[in-house]
Amino acid sequence: MIRMARLVLVGVLLTTTQLSACSMKANRSAPASTATTSAPSPLPPPSPPRGDGALGGTSLPARWWVWSESMPGGRNPVDDATGAACAQSQPADVWFLAGTHGGSATRTCSLPIGRPIYFPVINQICTLTSGQSAAAAISGCTAKADKARATLDGAPLPVNEATSGSDFAITAAPGSRSLSAGAHRAVAWGLWVGPMALVKGRHTVTILGTAGTFSNSVTYSLTVT
Repeated sequence: MIRMARLVLVGVLLTTTQLSACSMKANRSAPASTATTSAPSPLPPPSPPRGDGALGGTSLPARWWVWSESMPGGRNPVDDATGAACAQSQPADVWFLAGTHGGSATRTCSLPIGRPIYFPVINQICTLTSGQSAAAAISGCTAKADKARATLDGAPLPVNEATSGSDFAITAAPGSRSLSAGAHRAVAWGLWVGPMALVKGRHTVTILGTAGTFSNSVTYSLTVT
């Protein structure tokens, strides 16, 4: 039923980690939540999502995928080894973090105050076949995570399950390692953190996700100005 599935893991320190494990099957149950501890003082608690986690009227899981797939391979924040591409194509109401296609990365990034961060610990995108319903696609687009953890300045962050809620249009740029280049209808599933506002200053976020033999970690050093 699902033409393509992409599992993405996020790893460590203010970053989202994308995993390129096409061999992983989508027909797996996903944990509903992996962490419950609030962000540490003096940082504000995570901003509660509206409904499906939408800012600007579209679900954040879908928006994250549209954002990450809009940039060509090699210039994509997911392929970024240093954080140099961190600010590329960021929307005005949220700041997305990106991961890797496996392995680890350490990135340094600056973002403006008032822009909540949002990122996956583990996530997956699945394209629809002709006539397939979004509900059927989403039900088959989950994955079992062995570990799904994130911290902010050393304190655990809530990691919550979320989906795109419905199917959405997405166009993958050339060089994408998640979808073939071109237009698709897709659904998304994942274990996500945020949207969460950060106070002015420097922060470290760690993300660790594993699924089967895949392990992904990313380190971000963020400066909020």
